[in-house]
Amino acid sequence: MIIKFVRLIVVALTAVSLVSCGTSENQIMKIHQSRPEILLFMPEAADQMQEYFEKHESYATEWYMLGFTFANEPYRVEDPDVRPTKEDGNRWKPRACEYTYVIEKADATGFLIHAINADGKVEFQIDNKLEEPKKVKPKD
Repeated sequence: MIIKFVRLIVVALTAVSLVSCGTSENQIMKIHQSRPEILLFMPEAADQMQEYFEKHESYATEWYMLGFTFANEPYRVEDPDVRPTKEDGNRWKPRACEYTYVIEKADATGFLIHAINADGKVEFQIDNKLEEPKKVKPKD
């Protein structure tokens, strides 16, 4: 419960730290955050999955169904690759991110999301029972 509260505070502070420049059509968003990509993306994805579940009684099977925006650098809201599309399906690599995120499982019983590194290996995972990403041990 404390971890969820801390995560809520981090999300609130992140929202407050967004900086806008220019007109609303040309808005640039930058998150002033020094946390690793994994700790930013995966808990947010898990929260988005939970919100989706509460509305649909099943978890989203493709990224575009969640409708959130993510980039690991400053971006304009209309920039490509900061929102998943239908073509991304269950695999999405947001702009300037090190990992490709894959929804491995999503149904009424739970979800599993993997973070896959450049070598194609699963490095981290999060599911509906975890509050933070877990490092995956390499398979021999």
